[in-house]
Amino acid sequence: CYKFAKDGTLLRLPEPGSVMKFKNHMNKLKRPFSIYADLECLVVKRNDRNRTAIHKPIAACFYLVCEYDHTKNYLWHYVGKDCVLQMVKEMNRVAHECIKEMKHNEEMVMTQQDKIDFQNATQCHICQGYFADENHAESKWDIDHFKVPDHDHRTGCYRGAAHMKCNLDYYHQRYVPVFFHNLKGYDAHMI
Repeated sequence: CYKFAKDGTLLRLPEPGSVMKFKNHMNKLKRPFSIYADLECLVVKRNDRNRTAIHKPIAACFYLVCEYDHTKNYLWHYVGKDCVLQMVKEMNRVAHECIKEMKHNEEMVMTQQDKIDFQNATQCHICQGYFADENHAESKWDIDHFKVPDHDHRTGCYRGAAHMKCNLDYYHQRYVPVFFHNLKGYDAHMI
């Protein structure tokens, strides 16, 4: 804070009694696929006074993790001078397969107990807000806060009653996150 105040930036604190509210509920969903990756380098000495050694990538490895079916987990590794290129090509291929699978949408399956729970629900299971009265809807806010059933698009299982707007916003964005070991400090220089 001192740096910002010293540079002349005005700091504005929130009003007393104001409340911060979490809105990105889709970030609470567990990603169906994730990739964990790492590179290994060979340190090659040089005869340059300014640069005593150069790091050359020699091996690459990544592990695809599927959260709902561990038989789809996949370990890939490659040793060679073109390991970074080969890794990027393979990650791209795997990501396209995962995204294709994420586009599949199962129909909702509700048991009799799910139907009873839905009828009795008074709060959205996503945001914990109360539902609008469907018989007295007067505004867009009311329509967005109607009660609708929410389900897992991969399995078809009922998750709970939700606001219409929350239900539409509660989905997996179709990408596969990649986590590199020490990306910022080292591996990013190799890609």
